[in-house]
Amino acid sequence: MAILKALELEDRLQEAAQTPVCALVGGDDSMRSRCLRLLKDAAAPPELPGSTVRRFEDVPEARDVFDELRTLPFMGLEGRRVVVVERGNAFLQAHGERLIEYLKHPSRTATLILCLEEPARRRRGRAAADEGDGEKGSAKLLQQVLRAVQSDGLVVDCKGPTWPEAKRWARSLAERMGKKLTPQAVESLLEAIGPNLLALRSELEKLSAYVASANTITERDVGELVAQARSRSVFELAEAVGRGDAAGALRLCSRLLLSGESREAIISVLALQLRRLWQIKRAHADGVSEAETARKVGVPQFVVGRALKVLPMLCEERLARQFHILSAADVESKTTSLRSQEEKVWLEGLLARLCRP
Repeated sequence: MAILKALELEDRLQEAAQTPVCALVGGDDSMRSRCLRLLKDAAAPPELPGSTVRRFEDVPEARDVFDELRTLPFMGLEGRRVVVVERGNAFLQAHGERLIEYLKHPSRTATLILCLEEPARRRRGRAAADEGDGEKGSAKLLQQVLRAVQSDGLVVDCKGPTWPEAKRWARSLAERMGKKLTPQAVESLLEAIGPNLLALRSELEKLSAYVASANTITERDVGELVAQARSRSVFELAEAVGRGDAAGALRLCSRLLLSGESREAIISVLALQLRRLWQIKRAHADGVSEAETARKVGVPQFVVGRALKVLPMLCEERLARQFHILSAADVESKTTSLRSQEEKVWLEGLLARLCRP
């Protein structure tokens, strides 16, 4: 199979669910989580009694993974065994050669799902000169594995969607809900939410219920329901986390929860805003103008100006640690059920970890 973009997966889901191996590659945690959920649900549906899903959150032993993949469905019942390795890059480092050997003759009754991040971009100047052979070897091994996966499986590019892709997706989702988004409504929605599919789905579900029997969602509907205050609150939350202002972050989080935001949406949009801060920081370091940075990142210019006031407090190591914390929180939020009060305490704990220096 060819490499698929994440937004193409849904159209080829049944085909993808029968492949022996799928590699989800890319740094957008919400997109990768979405693809993982789609694949698991399609490959191991509950109506097939032989279906099982085993997730390895830490780096597993090769024997545990390959024994699980080679085991036939329980008592010969119809279904597939799905094995998810969430720390795919670390698994490759430990067992890459074994994995390549397995991919030459993979099990036909199981699907291996590898969650992989792309190698970090090579740094410039002195940092590039000091780059060790280990990082180069990791990138080479990753490419070898991806070539092996493509020969008999599927590689899904889980980069975040561009704004045009997110607009097309939003219009398509609205149509599946029986509604039509006007062009102005799409623009207004993306301006408030950004190209974040989880948040867009949540807002479109609210908008569909809000307009009730009307067939069209207008810009006015978006303005009335998807308040600009939400967008500002989320960006202010990211700024507070960036500054390490735990008290301010907790106040803003409480405001978002009271307005009906879910913890999954808060995590997803917070990750988006932190990623934007990272992009703005790098563009500023490269001498890119505020106007050009705004165009590249896809935000209004005033957002770039506000971000530049926060950036002196943000080193890349701290941002990387925050993304790691958010990635783990995203997985936990999708696998743990909490009552509303517990959810608030859980988010407060997350924000406290993010704000630590």
